[in-house]
Amino acid sequence: MTIGIALGNGKSRKGIDVQHLRSYGIVAGCNRIYQEEEVDILVSTDRQMAAEIEDSGYAKAHEFWTRRPRPDTGSRKLKRPTYGYSSGPAAIAQLCEKGCKDIFFIGFDLGSTDQYVNNLYAGTAWYKTPDMKPTYYGNWVNQLKQVSERWSNNIFYRVIGKESTAFDFERPNILDINMSDFKSRINSL
Repeated sequence: MTIGIALGNGKSRKGIDVQHLRSYGIVAGCNRIYQEEEVDILVSTDRQMAAEIEDSGYAKAHEFWTRRPRPDTGSRKLKRPTYGYSSGPAAIAQLCEKGCKDIFFIGFDLGSTDQYVNNLYAGTAWYKTPDMKPTYYGNWVNQLKQVSERWSNNIFYRVIGKESTAFDFERPNILDINMSDFKSRINSL
């Protein structure tokens, strides 16, 4: 059984060894992670960020999904309903499409524990500056619920850290676990 690991850009992902995670299963990432790490699947639904990725040549050598791929860039088009999702939920859906049944998502902090944006890339192009208010996460929650309903036989583990906002998805197949539990579970699969 192949496991999937989706990497969001919340601060709880800081310090994660992405290449080590690739030895456990398929790793999907979002947006600017492409500049730091090679992932198995990259997703960007933001047009400006997607154009940057396409311009870099990344999509020619790696699996990259977006809403409106430009011709001759190697980009792939997300299909409905994933087409309408934000990058994180779309990355998780792509892991489901690949047949992953146990999916861990890290850096999906859902808001902020303080009054400022919670994103590792705050202050870089196409992102809010670090002194701005957190991004509204209600759409992400609804999309994650939709993914968990569509793939109701899968188990989704949201790996939380001190930067994560507590949230009850009210779905039996979405579980919050801490980093220690993640390490135990991934090593037992």
